[in-house]
Amino acid sequence: MTGVIVITLPPQRQLDSRVIDRLIEIQANTPDDWPISYIDKNPYGEPEDLRTKIKNIVYNLNTARKYFLESNFQYFLSIESDVIVPSFAVKEFIKAESDITVGIYRLHSGNLSCLKQEKNMDEIHPIPLTRKDLSKRFIPIDWFSFGCMLLKKEVLEEIEFEADFALLHDFAFSKRCKERGFKAICCTKVKCGHISPSGKILEV
Repeated sequence: MTGVIVITLPPQRQLDSRVIDRLIEIQANTPDDWPISYIDKNPYGEPEDLRTKIKNIVYNLNTARKYFLESNFQYFLSIESDVIVPSFAVKEFIKAESDITVGIYRLHSGNLSCLKQEKNMDEIHPIPLTRKDLSKRFIPIDWFSFGCMLLKKEVLEEIEFEADFALLHDFAFSKRCKERGFKAICCTKVKCGHISPSGKILEV
């Protein structure tokens, strides 16, 4: 069960020391000591607006995807550089045996990073997880962010990351995964901290 830990976004010149310390712990808890790959490029210039930021993010993700697909790794673990992930996350994710498994964290908006789709609706209509959902160990989800996400190789063999300015890159990726029949699971035990612009850690 070999994999790679990819740190790609949002682009920052330095990783927070709290993230670095946790990454070392995560790596020590992976099967076969998964390597860490940090990719932080801004080929479209400094991200002064949302469109430029998304284009840079997608470039970095696809750079990591190319490296991953040319390797013998089986798992692609994406961690955003402002998300503090529990050290046991990989072990929990692998137990889910899903195509896509994500942890949960609070966005800067206050919303949670995982959502379901309203039943019997063709158009996009995300709804938040309930307390009942969060009491379960694994929850099927429809929409997810990239802050703490484990992908099986089969997913990235079929789908690349795209700069979608309507849905944003993470929801657009979620949509294409669902259309291709890949299943996404939220592992509620993997509750992550999210570092706000002020440095405060947002908790679930």
